[in-house]
Amino acid sequence: MIFFTGGTLGHIMPCVTLIKEIKKRYKDIYIMVVATTKDANYEILKSKEIDKIKYLECYKLSYNIKKQFRNFNTYNEIRKIIIENNFDIAYGFGGYISGIGIVAAKKQNLKTYIHEQNSVMGIANKLVTRFVNDVFLSYPIKNKRKNYHLVGSPVYMNALNIKKNIYKLKNKILFTSGTLGSKVINDFAVNLINNGNLDDFDIYLVTGKKYYEDVRKRLNKKNVKILPFNNDLIKDIASSEIVISRGGSSTLFEIIGTSTLSIIIPSPNVTNNHQYYNALYYYEKKFIEIIEEKDLSINNFMNKLHILISDKSLYINNMKNCEFDKIYEYMIEGVINE
Repeated sequence: MIFFTGGTLGHIMPCVTLIKEIKKRYKDIYIMVVATTKDANYEILKSKEIDKIKYLECYKLSYNIKKQFRNFNTYNEIRKIIIENNFDIAYGFGGYISGIGIVAAKKQNLKTYIHEQNSVMGIANKLVTRFVNDVFLSYPIKNKRKNYHLVGSPVYMNALNIKKNIYKLKNKILFTSGTLGSKVINDFAVNLINNGNLDDFDIYLVTGKKYYEDVRKRLNKKNVKILPFNNDLIKDIASSEIVISRGGSSTLFEIIGTSTLSIIIPSPNVTNNHQYYNALYYYEKKFIEIIEEKDLSINNFMNKLHILISDKSLYINNMKNCEFDKIYEYMIEGVINE
């Protein structure tokens, strides 16, 4: 099997999670991953379950002739890789490398599949949906085709397994805002903490490396643990009573899979505002609470926090009844045994 992924951890995490589960079930399957040269620093791609990884140059669609010529060369390199390794199944997890890889795989008559992580489909996935065997969705998408299947994310299944081995710590609040961190969320957290609004909680604040020193210097409370980055964030999510986070797909599935109360502050700076629509889907199911960045204030936040704590059992029971526990039947058994 050959997998194409890259660009962001949002594409990479579900891909590697699925690969790990495939290797548990089918140890003899040879798995290769093709990612972009910019992804070489992601530790998760060094997983022992990946038999081989290849990093290739890849660029967004544009009028830059040199970059598009590089994309064409990458397409030819992928075709060569497929022929040399005699792959029969190709999986794309988003990003432009995925689009190029799936087109090359289809040209070589492989069975092709893609997984869309967000509520708004990315450009690369949109371009290939017409001719892949199946499209696996994390969220409902408008204008569904016959080959679309709503299954959730592999990250959700990993979160269920993590949850079994970790106890929640009452009064632990985790603030996190993605790999790079967020100035907006960090500043807001500092104001909440310094003003004494969260004195009854034990606070874990993951700032992002860029903001760590500034945040550390400004905090004046002792009930806070500050981290620049967390390589194992899922365990902190699972042990928290409440998580304050952006609306990335993987983070949302980790929150729901671990049945953790949460307030989601979607980033307004992502493509097609997809974080908001990711979060809206679960807000309408009464799994989470949302505050849009434009409405972020201490009063709004404390009101949402009060709602979560008052109706705690409702939110947790709703999350426990999430119906994505059959994802591997679709994405592994249905693909390998088709």
